[in-house]
Amino acid sequence: MRSPLVCGVGGVRTLAAFFCLAVSVSASGQGVPPATLASGGAQSLSSTEFVPKQETAVPAPPPLLIVSGVGCDMEGNIYMVYSDAPMAVLSQPSGAGIMALPIQKISVSAKHTTQYPVPSIPGFKNPLRYHFFVGGRGQVYALFSVLEETPSSGTPRTAYVIVKYSDDGQVDSYVRLSAGETKLQPMQFAVFQDGSFLVSGSSFSAEGAVPFTAIFDRGGSWIKDVALSGEAAPLATQERAVSPGQGEVSPGSAAAAGPKGSELPRGRVRPSPALTVGAGFSLVGPDGNAYVLRASHPPHIYVISPAGRVVTEADETPPSAGLVPLETGMAGQDHIFIQFGHVSAGGSADSGSDDQTISVVDLKTLRAEALFRLSARDGGSLTTACASSPYSFSIVGTGKDNKLLVTLYAP
Repeated sequence: MRSPLVCGVGGVRTLAAFFCLAVSVSASGQGVPPATLASGGAQSLSSTEFVPKQETAVPAPPPLLIVSGVGCDMEGNIYMVYSDAPMAVLSQPSGAGIMALPIQKISVSAKHTTQYPVPSIPGFKNPLRYHFFVGGRGQVYALFSVLEETPSSGTPRTAYVIVKYSDDGQVDSYVRLSAGETKLQPMQFAVFQDGSFLVSGSSFSAEGAVPFTAIFDRGGSWIKDVALSGEAAPLATQERAVSPGQGEVSPGSAAAAGPKGSELPRGRVRPSPALTVGAGFSLVGPDGNAYVLRASHPPHIYVISPAGRVVTEADETPPSAGLVPLETGMAGQDHIFIQFGHVSAGGSADSGSDDQTISVVDLKTLRAEALFRLSARDGGSLTTACASSPYSFSIVGTGKDNKLLVTLYAP
């Protein structure tokens, strides 16, 4: 069976970089006590083998190319952006094929899919989807960069909007994100239960590109910064006089290292904002807090309240070098799961990789409580997971008939 391609988007709009990698899932890391910011602990847990309990064939194409991860709701539905024709999608210029793919809801119990297409947004053109978010009750939102259709100046300005979809896949409403004159590139977001947004990405100032995290109200207006350890100064302390279209700095440049004073805790390494934020994950738990995983080195989880307070945080250190977080999601009401894996250089799968492993982490302590292993003989083309409990995972993959297959795994 073919290994799926996992694709993403990074960089500023004018230099958007689309990248695809074949992935093979390996071992998993675990959380640590919130106050320590220390490493390790996953090796002390013995893994339990997951075995397939039930297979459900869904009459839909298989996920041979996956974009921007997966979303899960508390009803067991799975949300993905994917295609069964990778080469046809990737051959289109400037990532147009990737960005045109709809979000798809896979209803396992009903055995059907619902599409949430890239919408037409009045007053804007050329939407590019950067991220999507799924609430616990199945509310679907997506973050787009767009161009103003009738700019006040001669050059169309880039704007960022969050679209809320209705249950049938049509647009319910949308808001434009606004933070005064600060030039932002939002990359990821979560929606709190009151409808406000936690938004992360890059902020461009005279000092260059630095990560930002901030609270925006349900109308899209900036409310307050969220100060995260090891990241740059918040928006309120950055220069807000950058002219539209100026101040864009390559996220990988020296200026992206952050301003003076944003020191990292010992053992933490600051890569570019596009990597730490864009390759991370965010979700909102039943407790109303946002759980934000940064793909830093080591990966790091922040628990953030709707008021913008960092409740707790911890490193999620992989057990060996070369592992990166591939997926995270809720696992019942009081746990999350984290999936780590190897991403092979050059976009090819590592044929010698270990079995797939999922770490189940307690929401209150951020400690890993269990490790579950999917043996390689079962997991050949399995891609990603949603969990209805800490001990029940639905894994999406390709069936023997080359159709989408959802397999329920349990100990």
